[in-house]
Amino acid sequence: MRAAGALAALVCLALAACGGGASGGPTAPSEPPTYSATSPASGTLAVPEGGLPPSADYRVLRRWAAAMRDGDVARAARLFALPSIARAAPGGPIVEVRTRDRARAFNQALRCGARLVGTEPMRGQAEPGLIVGVLRLTHRAGARCARAGKTARVGISIDHGRITRWLRLADFRLG
Repeated sequence: MRAAGALAALVCLALAACGGGASGGPTAPSEPPTYSATSPASGTLAVPEGGLPPSADYRVLRRWAAAMRDGDVARAARLFALPSIARAAPGGPIVEVRTRDRARAFNQALRCGARLVGTEPMRGQAEPGLIVGVLRLTHRAGARCARAGKTARVGISIDHGRITRWLRLADFRLG
């Protein structure tokens, strides 16, 4: 029963994080941005020294985003390591993902698909080892995204081709 309550809370947070709530508008950032996201002239991601993460990590996040965009929650869930941790809203509770069913439930609760815009290493010591994935939110098969076209940030870590941490970060604007 306790797990069902935690899952219900996760679903509510996920809906609010992707704009599925009544307001539909972006939430106020709970943490300040740690870097400049764009080059004003080009509108592209400004990648700091050190560049992008290893290409295998980038491909895992890109495959997760494509699975979500296609509405293939089971495929997205298979990209999560067991165990792993996830957070659907900036500053929200962290959920332990110990089963494939929990991974599917977490991904199902996210109302938006996504297109990976870019990545860069996380700066600062708040979450060492995370890579910041910048996602352009899209509608996905089976769900309507109230924030389609907006961006979202996730902090991820990947080990052996599987997501070990997926943490929704505070928003910032591109361009």
